[in-house]
Amino acid sequence: MAAEFERIAMDLFVQRGYAAVSVDDIADAAGVSARTFYRYFTTKEDVLALYPRRLTEFVRQALVEERSGRSAFDVMSSVLIKLAQSMDLEELRRWCGVVMSDRHSYSSMALNDLDLRQDMEPLFAQRTGRTAVDPMLFDLSLRAGQAAITSATAAWYTEDGDFVSLVREALGVFSRGFANATRSTGQG
Repeated sequence: MAAEFERIAMDLFVQRGYAAVSVDDIADAAGVSARTFYRYFTTKEDVLALYPRRLTEFVRQALVEERSGRSAFDVMSSVLIKLAQSMDLEELRRWCGVVMSDRHSYSSMALNDLDLRQDMEPLFAQRTGRTAVDPMLFDLSLRAGQAAITSATAAWYTEDGDFVSLVREALGVFSRGFANATRSTGQG
């Protein structure tokens, strides 16, 4: 039922705009009461969090499968490239259209970030061949990866282009360092 609510809600968000859709609208379109909706979700923002949670689950699984003994950044980069290659770009485009049209819809993503951090730290430690990851190194690697995928997604959504190449490009900026970074947009 949660997946059905997600499909219906996303259709409504795309058609009407996120702010114009209420929980009652979603429940009505699903042919159920708002009370039934609330059995699955606390708020309509929680519906939007399903997509990032699926991506997080992919990342978690990909981390488990990563070869160990590499730097945290190399592990994160490898996982994010695999994520980019696996993504359904139409689903990503719909989700971006909703969240980029209404900044308030991003509020539930902070909790997803906290879950991601708690789950990923031990996996990073295993993949980097250590019993624990330096907290600052882990934090920087995770934030760099998040910034890279977010920036690549925004560039892809607004400018088009090859999504995987944009993710590689964003990760390359972190790898080379900002002091030496330039972006080739193919313009002029």
